Formats: sequence, C-alpha cells, structure tokens
Amino acid sequence: MCCDVFVIVPMTPEHVAAVARIERESSPSPWSEESFLYEIEQPNSRFLVAKLRGEVVGHIGLWLIGTEAHIATFAVDKAHRRQGIGEALLRASLLRAIDEGVTRVTLEVRASNIAAQNLYRKFGFVPIALRKGYYAPEREDAIIMWLDQAHLPTYRERIRQMRCPSSFSSESR
Repeated sequence: MCCDVFVIVPMTPEHVAAVARIERESSPSPWSEESFLYEIEQPNSRFLVAKLRGEVVGHIGLWLIGTEAHIATFAVDKAHRRQGIGEALLRASLLRAIDEGVTRVTLEVRASNIAAQNLYRKFGFVPIALRKGYYAPEREDAIIMWLDQAHLPTYRERIRQMRCPSSFSSESR
C-alpha cells in the first residue's frame, strides 16, 4: 500500500456487496447484505467504508444511543490488514460520533482477537467485563470494552492529532 491513498466515506448501498464479502471472510457469523442495507438507512446508525483504488477494503458501523455509541461491526479485508486502515476507520468513526455528542463508546471483541484489543486500547478503551460464549456458533467469549473519556476535549484533541497513515484521506458526507 506504500503510495496508495485510501479514503473513508459513508457506506452506501453500492458498497454493501463488498462489505458483506469482507464480513464473510472475517467472521464465522457474518452480517448479511440485508442487515447492512437496513442499518445504513437507520437514523441512529453510522456506517463508514474505507476504499483503496475504488475498492472497499474495510468497514465500521456504530449505533448511536443517546450520548453513547456501540461499535456494532468492524472489519478490514485480510489482504489489507496491518496497513493502518482499521485505525483510520476507528478514528474517523469516533470523531464523527464525538462531533454528534457521544460521550461514551462500547463494544464487544473476541477474547482471541488480541490485535483488535490492542487497537482499542490505543484509543483509550478498557476491558470491563467478559461475556461467556457470546459469539455463536463457536461460543467464544467476548470482552466488553468501554471508552469513558470521549466527552473530554483533551481526548478529542488527542485522537484528532493521532498520526494516521500518510496514505489516508477522508471525504466528508
């Protein structure tokens, strides 16, 4: 990816087939195309995609519930992992949520997904509980993580200044 530019844009119906493919490759219990189509039309859903050379290479979806947000889905294409795309998606998603008044963010992450847990910790998420057998069908445990400092101006400024890959740009809605 060295010199390629990826962009982050709101998910549209045109992105859903590629997003569903990434889901199928990333999760034993993936979301369906119908689920994504439904969610992107909901007033409290915020779904973004990362595109590289016009191809969807990652996505993230948040639900806004009052002043809280829940990261519902998040995946990067296996061929494009470890290139900063996931970090840029998480950063863009959090900044948008904070701009909409979110003060706290939660998520579940597979107990075996150490890379994702480390990414979340980098953004200030802390583990607070374990959900036994949460992920079906394999019954893997989920770690519940919370970010409680999103309301602090210092937090917003810290993630705004986080160094994104030099090959990242963001397009507005």
